[in-house]
Amino acid sequence: MPFDSSVDRSGMRQNLLDWPLQVRRSLRQGRRYGENTPSPPPRVLLWVGMGGSAIGGDLCASLAASHAPFPLVVHRGGPLPAWVGPEDRLLLVSFSGGTAETLATAEEAVARKVPCDVLTSGGRLEKWAAGQGLEAWKVPGGRPPRAALGDLFATAWGALAARGWCRLGEEEETDALAALEGITKACSVEPGEDSHPLAGLLTGLHTRLPMVYGTGRLGAAAHRWATQINENAKRPAHWGVLPEMNHNEVVAYIEGSEWARRGSLLLLVDPDSPDDVQTRARVTLEIARDAGWWTWRTSPAAATPLGRLLETVALGDWLSFWMALEAGVDPTPIAPIDRLKAAL
Repeated sequence: MPFDSSVDRSGMRQNLLDWPLQVRRSLRQGRRYGENTPSPPPRVLLWVGMGGSAIGGDLCASLAASHAPFPLVVHRGGPLPAWVGPEDRLLLVSFSGGTAETLATAEEAVARKVPCDVLTSGGRLEKWAAGQGLEAWKVPGGRPPRAALGDLFATAWGALAARGWCRLGEEEETDALAALEGITKACSVEPGEDSHPLAGLLTGLHTRLPMVYGTGRLGAAAHRWATQINENAKRPAHWGVLPEMNHNEVVAYIEGSEWARRGSLLLLVDPDSPDDVQTRARVTLEIARDAGWWTWRTSPAAATPLGRLLETVALGDWLSFWMALEAGVDPTPIAPIDRLKAAL
């Protein structure tokens, strides 16, 4: 299948190549921010953001769930829940610094006396933080928010670790960086050989709707896969989690259904998933195949939860990039979103 690299006029490939660099520098910078702003753990930590500024919260929440002394909740716009109060904490995240929903929540936090941290590249949110006497956690700008996930996630995770709110050991950091570098090297070359990690997947998805499901921590990765396919490849995609999909969506996989010709089942299986979930993943794939669906399964090779999550996320980012080039579209522009913003 041909890939037209000339359509990547806005440089998404370089952004993907920078994934390991982003994580390396921002874990270090995040630790400094956390050390400079010590704080006791909140009752609940809310990551406040939209789109590419929110997905880092999903990654943090999926990792923190196993050990953090509080829940981490991702809040995507609208009024804060009624239970949020001064004993909780908000991490206000807007890569551009101009996200309307996040700025509105910042003002609501002041009125309700909820303490905040701010993560941004600048803009109005940085100015708001300065007005509140807060040190903004800064990341480099000049890219689409979704291309800054490494910086946004790693800055936050490093800061939370420095405060003692989550775990980040040297072994886990080393493993995560090695996994990112490995998947970046493997996927950055054009998928022309069968040995390429994405070759078979690109062929299978050529005319099919991607339906992506993750187990365990990789539910957050499935979300990222779908939104990257939306924004980079300009194609619809669906995501969900397993085992939840075994209680509803699996019923679509019946013999004779015309949807079998149109859809594909992609499973991202966390090696840490318990045995019953591993069995569910295997049987779900069998049910789908027997019904005529095209299926694909992967499990990350990294040794640690952080490495496995970032390896899987980066794999999906590269998938969406090559899908865009295969379709002859520039991965970066997001014309419908720009139209929506202009109308508001």
